[in-house]
Amino acid sequence: MKNIIRAGFLLGIVASSPVTVAPSGANAATFYLDAKTGNGRNDGRTPKKAWQSLTVATSKAI
Repeated sequence: MKNIIRAGFLLGIVASSPVTVAPSGANAATFYLDAKTGNGRNDGRTPKKAWQSLTVATSKAI
């Protein structure tokens, strides 16, 4: 009988505890590339301020 009460008590504690095991989401960002009107000096964060090449994008975003 004591084991049943103890198991119920432990189950209640576990069930009422917040779950904090899951990792938080990664911070994601969107960057823009435009081979015609882009520029390597832009920040790449909007279509109007797009980068011109993948080389620029990988060197700045990583």
